[in-house]
This record gives sequence, structure tokens and C-alpha cells, in this order.
Amino acid sequence: MLRSLVGSEMCIRDSSCIENPDETNISSEPFWKLSCYMDKEVTFVTAGVMKGMEGTMEMTSRTLGVPANFMKTSRISKMPRYLVIGFNRFDSKTIKQTGPGDSDKVVGLKILKPVAFPFVLDIYQLCCADQKSVLDVERRKLEDIKEAELAARQATGTLLEQRACDLSPEEAAAELERLKAEKMGTAAPS
Repeated sequence: MLRSLVGSEMCIRDSSCIENPDETNISSEPFWKLSCYMDKEVTFVTAGVMKGMEGTMEMTSRTLGVPANFMKTSRISKMPRYLVIGFNRFDSKTIKQTGPGDSDKVVGLKILKPVAFPFVLDIYQLCCADQKSVLDVERRKLEDIKEAELAARQATGTLLEQRACDLSPEEAAAELERLKAEKMGTAAPS
């Protein structure tokens, strides 16, 4: 049951072997959560998730026959019903010891930097091209609905900002008073 709610699939494109740019590997793997990696540069959740979806990894090159570094780029290929994002707020730092015979010490760090999380998370840029084409259809539908609602509000005159642009300052103040009185359920003063 958990798999059907939060489980999904990620397309991994191990594009461009650094030593041999002609070699690319494309695979997919399941995922249950995305990690938001935080550091000095990350201020928004999507930037932290993108940081976790891109990086380098070492694997054996098929053409070279030796271990090589690959640029790993992951994208969501199947949307989950619920998207879980884990905040990776911990890191480690190596401290050099100065005394004779002392070994380096690894210290755990907690990153306390605030990261902005929007009310509505747009993950369009985290998706692969196939998933983006599916999302484009729904995005167009949503834009059409928003445009229709805006046109309906403008036609009925409920957008004070729209009407205020067309009115003189005195008329705008009178219109504001009329709307306040209408909201309070009293008659507008004449």
C-alpha cells in the first residue's frame, strides 16, 4: 500500500562519462522520497532537491573497461500520488590534528540555514521530458481555468485593482466605500 501512495520511478541518465563523453547510460530506479541537500547556496527547496538529483559517481566504463567518473542526472519519470521530501540538515567536517601521532577528527555538523518552502511546490523542472509533456497538458488546462476565472471576475467588476485603474481617485475612494458597505451589509452613504 505504501508503494502505491509514495512510490514512484526516477529516470537516471548517467550522461557523459567525463573521460569518454560519447558514452551514456540510461536506467531507472524506484524512489520513495527526494532529499533536499542544504548548504550555503541553497535557499529554496527546489534548488536543494536539484542538488541531490545531480552529481558525479564512479562506475566501470563499458568502452574504456576501467572505473571512470560519470555525471549523474536524475529526473522523475513517474509522478507519485504523494511526494515526500526529506531535509538533509547534517554534514561532516574533517579537522586536522596538529600533535604527533594524532589522527584527523571527523565532526558532525547541523546546518541551521533556513530554506524557503513554497505553499505550492512546482516540481516541473525535476521531471524528465516525457513527464513534462504529460504535465504540459494539465498546466495548459489550469491556465485556461485561471484565465476564465479572471475574465469572469473582470466582467462582473469584482476586481477592484482593475477598476481602480479606470477610475479617478475620488471615484476609486467612493467605490471602495461602496464595496466596504456592501460587505458589511449596510447601504452605501450617498
